Amino acid sequence: MSAYRVREYLSSDQKAFADLNMAWLNEFDFEITEYDQYLLNNPQEAILNHSGKIFMLFANELAVGTLTLIHDSSQIIELGKMTIAKDFRAKGLSRLLLDNAINYAREQGYRQINLLTNSALSTAISLYKKYGFIETQIDGSRYGSRADYAMKLILNN
Repeated sequence: MSAYRVREYLSSDQKAFADLNMAWLNEFDFEITEYDQYLLNNPQEAILNHSGKIFMLFANELAVGTLTLIHDSSQIIELGKMTIAKDFRAKGLSRLLLDNAINYAREQGYRQINLLTNSALSTAISLYKKYGFIETQIDGSRYGSRADYAMKLILNN
């Protein structure tokens, strides 16, 4: 995996960030909510200006994955917008993004990572479970009916 690297989002990544996320939303025929559009079109304002973080995964110079961490409270951060381009899946690349996200959350002193996903995304759910995420209750969703499965990871800093 030496040709792959994760780095923090730069403003020049905005189009790749939006395109990668729109691709998986369309691939699974998911509803694209107003909140999705806001996050994808305004990541600086929606995520980064509010103590959030975006990680980008590159294969050489090509952006092939994304993951966001959205600040919820001083103790909780929400993982979202994790995707790998279709041609780069099943190579263990999601782990690179997830490892970076969990390490970042620990370093920043967060105690918990929450996420919302869809029950049809069994591969993603399986990966989250391998990392110790457990199913939890959904407290409403800005993502409409697409987000029907909630998980959390308690961090032992």
